[in-house]
Amino acid sequence: MTSKLDANCIIDGAKFRARALATSLPKFRYHPDPIATGSIEASDTTCVHCTYYSCVMNGSNHLAESDSRPLHLCPVCLRKLQWSTGFDVVARYTALEKASRAAGLMDEAEWLNRQLETLSE
Repeated sequence: MTSKLDANCIIDGAKFRARALATSLPKFRYHPDPIATGSIEASDTTCVHCTYYSCVMNGSNHLAESDSRPLHLCPVCLRKLQWSTGFDVVARYTALEKASRAAGLMDEAEWLNRQLETLSE
C-alpha cells in the first residue's frame, strides 16, 4: 500500500485474496480529468509497478518522480502486456511513433523509431 506523501500521490491499496482495490486519483489544477484524457489507465490499477528497468510502470511518490519516467514500457512489461492482450508490437510502436510525432514528442518518436528499426532487422 502506498502512503500519501504529498498532494500528487495516487493512494491505493489492494487485497489480492479478496480481489479488492481501493484507489484515489491525483488532482492537478492544470489536468482536471486524468481518466478522460487517458493519462490514468487501467494498467495503473491492474498491473504491479515495475522494478526491473526504467519504465512507465515504475511507481512514483511525487510529480517530479513521475515526470522523470520514460513514456514507454520496459521489455519485461511490454512482454507481459503483449502476452496478456495479444497485440502486434510493430503495429503498436508504429502507431505510438506517429502519435508521438503529431504531439511534438520528438525524443519519444525517435526512441520508437529505433525500436522499429531493431525489430525489422
